[in-house]
Amino acid sequence: MPRSISLEEFSGTASSPTPQAAPKRSISLDEFSGYKAPQPAQSADIDPTKADGATLKFGPWDTGVKLGDGTYRALAGAGKFFNDTQLGARQLTAHALGLPSASKLDAEANDNAVRDAPLMRTKAGFVGNLAGGAIATAPLGAVLGGARVVNAARTGLMSALLAPTETSATPSKEGLGNGDYFGNKVLQAGLGAGLGVVSDRVVKGVGNVVRGVADPVVQQLKNAGVNMTVGQILGGSARSIENGLTSVPILGDMIKARQADSIKSFNTGFINQSLAPIGQKLDNGLSGHAAIDQAGQKLSDAYDALLPNLKGKLDQPFQQLLGTVRQMGQSMPAERADQLNRIIANEVEGRFTNAGLASGDTLKSIESKLGEIYRPYQRSSDYDVRNLGNALSEVQSGLRSMIERNNPSYQNQLGPINQGYAQYLRALNASARAGTHEGVFTPAQSLAAIKALDPSKNKAAYAKGNALMQDFAGAAQQILPSNIPDSGTAFRQALQIGVGGLAGLGVSGISPALTAATLGLGLGTAGYSRVGQSAASKLLLSTPLRSAIANTFDQAAKPFAAPATVNSIMPSLMDMLTETDRKNERKAASKAALQGLTQ
Repeated sequence: MPRSISLEEFSGTASSPTPQAAPKRSISLDEFSGYKAPQPAQSADIDPTKADGATLKFGPWDTGVKLGDGTYRALAGAGKFFNDTQLGARQLTAHALGLPSASKLDAEANDNAVRDAPLMRTKAGFVGNLAGGAIATAPLGAVLGGARVVNAARTGLMSALLAPTETSATPSKEGLGNGDYFGNKVLQAGLGAGLGVVSDRVVKGVGNVVRGVADPVVQQLKNAGVNMTVGQILGGSARSIENGLTSVPILGDMIKARQADSIKSFNTGFINQSLAPIGQKLDNGLSGHAAIDQAGQKLSDAYDALLPNLKGKLDQPFQQLLGTVRQMGQSMPAERADQLNRIIANEVEGRFTNAGLASGDTLKSIESKLGEIYRPYQRSSDYDVRNLGNALSEVQSGLRSMIERNNPSYQNQLGPINQGYAQYLRALNASARAGTHEGVFTPAQSLAAIKALDPSKNKAAYAKGNALMQDFAGAAQQILPSNIPDSGTAFRQALQIGVGGLAGLGVSGISPALTAATLGLGLGTAGYSRVGQSAASKLLLSTPLRSAIANTFDQAAKPFAAPATVNSIMPSLMDMLTETDRKNERKAASKAALQGLTQ
């Protein structure tokens, strides 16, 4: 005969019919809150985990919808929470006020725990109880507010305070503290606060995993196209471990190769910043001297396209700059100083008319000639030659500033080119510094170039961290190596190819230890291949979509984490502590008995 279900029966607090006349039972939302006085435990004839044809009823309206066992258990689990809460509140009040009903409520809590155990061992019952607790107590955090961790502890504490407390011995378990309600309640409260904090940390941790690494410095490098290793992305101890592994044969070479790639990709990103104002970027795969040459050529091409339409004038600011550059030459050897003066006189001043004017074609010729001269000089191993190149670079920069001043109608086209050129000079200076490897420079060398070319008085802009391109170079210095790693000899590179062969020898019976070692080594080297590093970056680094998902999860789960965890896990923890308490008591009794026998 079909029967309806009430939430009192879900929680086991409703009286059950006799087996001879099982009436139709129903569930109503009024009863769902569980605030009716609990009834004696149901008879053994009714299985609290089985629906047995029960239907769903809202108040007097019976929907006639039969509930499956899973739905029945979930609703019963939710109903159990509401009934437990009102029982826990009544129990706490009775003990606090010293009411005679306290002992009766204690017995009821013990009976309910035994009766509801089968239901709570089902997945649906457990989830329903968890959901009921979360929905009922989550608003506490929103109402009370406060710091996140404090709110989590407070919500867990309040959930524990409102939970029923077992005190005395029952057929299946023995209460902690030999019936001491307040001793057990204090233990519950402590567990509740602790579980609240732990659950919040879990939610936050899951959100961080979903979000990925969102460190603003790492994200800045990622957005600039810098390829970072796993250790560089994660930072901290992961970076230290990765650096330590560079001494491991084969694997260390792979790590250093990827670290060197990170420096090269930083160079590409740094140089591309100078091309961004004109909408250009380096060809794929370029680095070092080739990248510097191509960037300079692209900027020159942008100038060349405009110069025929422009005019030049040997104005006072430009003449002052030329005088300043000649003074720079006085610190050079006489031969280099004379060379500098000849180039300025013949290739710059001599190309202007007697009236100090120059056509667009003439300006183009001057600009191109200066570039042809100083670029090779800046890569020279001779210190004085490099200084000569730097001085001529200043002349070219001054020439471009003069062109911009004298062609105001072309400001929109010239401004981006000059901006890019100013940035390019910093990459050029860094690439020409001592200690670079074929023109590839480190973040530290780029910062040195930025400082050297800072035009502000006493390098004030650099000292404040505001110098041109300093932000990007400083971010890279925090993450990337301080030097360009040597990825190893050709022999070590050959060993990388032989890892698979070594593993095969181990598998064939040479040595199980060798097999394990080489397989582990193979996995490690695969992770530091270019493909492996690309996959790791996608897995670890945050994206806007991942951040949105993580934030949504965090905001949705945070209010429910503490109450749900406390109401679902704390009973099991109390059972574990009960069992431990009983074992300790038995040990103490055995020890006392043994001492009595020996006396």
